Amino acid sequence: MGCGRMSPALLLLLFLASCSLLQGTLLRPRHVRLEAQNFHVWLHWEPDPSSPISATYEVEWRNRTSNWTKAGACGGNRISSWVCELYFDRIHDIYWARVRVVAGGEQSEWASSSELQLYRDTIIGPPKLSWLLQDQILSVKIITPLTPYKKRTGSYKPVNRVLLKLWYWLHLYEEDLLVQQVPCKRSSEKVPCTFGHLKPSTQYCVRTVAADIARERSREVERCLVTPAGPAGFPWVLAVLSAFFLLLLLSVAGLCFIQLHVFPSPPEMCLPKALVSDRSPPAWSRARVPCIFRGSAPPFLQLSHHQHPPPRSRSRPEPPGQRWLLSPAAAPTGSHTHGTQLSAGVLVPLRHSRRSMDQS
Repeated sequence: MGCGRMSPALLLLLFLASCSLLQGTLLRPRHVRLEAQNFHVWLHWEPDPSSPISATYEVEWRNRTSNWTKAGACGGNRISSWVCELYFDRIHDIYWARVRVVAGGEQSEWASSSELQLYRDTIIGPPKLSWLLQDQILSVKIITPLTPYKKRTGSYKPVNRVLLKLWYWLHLYEEDLLVQQVPCKRSSEKVPCTFGHLKPSTQYCVRTVAADIARERSREVERCLVTPAGPAGFPWVLAVLSAFFLLLLLSVAGLCFIQLHVFPSPPEMCLPKALVSDRSPPAWSRARVPCIFRGSAPPFLQLSHHQHPPPRSRSRPEPPGQRWLLSPAAAPTGSHTHGTQLSAGVLVPLRHSRRSMDQS
């Protein structure tokens, strides 16, 4: 038998010896990893198949400047599940964690995870959407998940209050067609993000897209709605035409009112028949005289019913062009001018000779 070859009997003996040496030895967990979502941290692992069912696990963690610390949040450092939630308060620091199995008074070796920085590695979970549809305008409010960090009031901070660079694009789809997109940086009840000009009886879907963050680090959400139906068969054209003609009618009525009351036509002046000469006036004086009153003559132009104007003398014809003028000078009651009695005015000839004027 050569030295380079081993007999089957010898191989069997070596296998039995190794099994006896390994019997009672615990193997450490596998696939240990740290994961973070919305700044909540979990340590995940998988047990070795040879680990007993009754085995428990111990977890420790540390950062760059601290020593290993037992994870008190894992139920006294002993858990029977394969996940443990941790709390890291410094989002810019780097952390590590490790786990080992404990069974029958024995412990396995530690299995360590890779490093984790919350600000860089945390996954942003899907936000919640609340909206209000009114007059074909959709107002959307984004509600981000909560973190494990508390405010002074005791409530938990939302993600966008810890990761200040976080904001979203809102995409509006009509079936599979992108019809609108709006930036939503500071969504709130007072300042929601809005989509306008939505069509009635149409299905729309709203999708969120985290901006300035890698796609693999964000979880998006999508919600759909159907807009209500509009007024069935409403005659929009007839309503528009009716409003136009009504406006036109009101405009014409307004112009007529302005013409009659703001810029009225000058009144006509009519002389009483007693002052109108029987003879036809010359052609140059046939211009229409405005009328300042209608009906009977006013008292200051009425002639006495028992007196008559003096008859015209045939031997002395009236000079051509001579007209009578009503003088505003009031004559005393009872006085006579050429046999004519006036109440408040005097009729005087329009033209006189120079001699008669000098005598007067």
